[in-house]
Amino acid sequence: MNGEAIKVSVLMITYNHEKYISSAIEGVLMQKTTFPIELVIGEDCSLDSTRTICEMFFRKFSNQINLLPSETNHGMINNFIRTLEACKGDYIALCEGDDYWIDPLKLQRQVDFLESHLDYGMTYSKVKVFIEGTNRYKKQSFGKSISSIEELLLGNYIPTSTVLFRKKIYYSYMVDTQPYRFKWLMGDYPMWLYFVSESKIKFLDNIVSVYRILENSVSHSNDTNRDLIFQRSTLEIKLFFMRRYNLLKLERKIWEHYFSMRANKVILHNGNISEFNKELSNCSVHSNINSILYVLVNHSILRGIMRFYLSKKELILK
Repeated sequence: MNGEAIKVSVLMITYNHEKYISSAIEGVLMQKTTFPIELVIGEDCSLDSTRTICEMFFRKFSNQINLLPSETNHGMINNFIRTLEACKGDYIALCEGDDYWIDPLKLQRQVDFLESHLDYGMTYSKVKVFIEGTNRYKKQSFGKSISSIEELLLGNYIPTSTVLFRKKIYYSYMVDTQPYRFKWLMGDYPMWLYFVSESKIKFLDNIVSVYRILENSVSHSNDTNRDLIFQRSTLEIKLFFMRRYNLLKLERKIWEHYFSMRANKVILHNGNISEFNKELSNCSVHSNINSILYVLVNHSILRGIMRFYLSKKELILK
């Protein structure tokens, strides 16, 4: 690194990613920049050979890689925090161990933008989506321009593996929000909501990464109960930031989106109808859309029609 200060730290958390971690690391090492970067890997006591692979790369590229092994499993959020605290750069880029970058100019392009636009706190781009179960890419890329917290509360279109942000705005987020007080299952989405509220964020319209949808990840699970817990956690995050920034006008839409997701799971994956009805009856926000969802979920013929429609829609998107 020729004694220069590190400009960008690439934060990579990994757990049981032996099939993917080499591609993730190589995508970082291929970056072409005019400034020094480091790769900080938070290896969270994997049960497979992930740690061995990381150690192999560390021995070969010890001047670029800072490996943080662990003798106990910290869990995703705590592993993220400990890894970020080890980052030395002014900017933080994210790439989890099951994703990988495909654009060698990703970091250079993003840093060039933020260096010349001091009122922006974060940049991001688009990803190609690879579905592990079918071994193919989705037809559509993922990621689109978001300019306000209102937009972001109604849909998260920011791919984590494309993001680069200023480290100082992250520290502001930790002080102002204190996310460790909560049991949120997402570490990235709350940050995006804070960043877009406290600074500007920039969408650079190009594909820079591949995002893998694994069959049993936290955000994409075949376990209906696990998926429900994740959806509820996402709802809690949205309601927290809605109240923090006094955006109560969005509450009805947030609940409608939540129950639409819940109804999809009930219809497509034979979820618990009584649990859905209980949640809907306990919701204090009344909505015509939610009333329609109630009818669709509880009528067997309509449920069958919707199952056919939604399954066809999923096939088209794939």
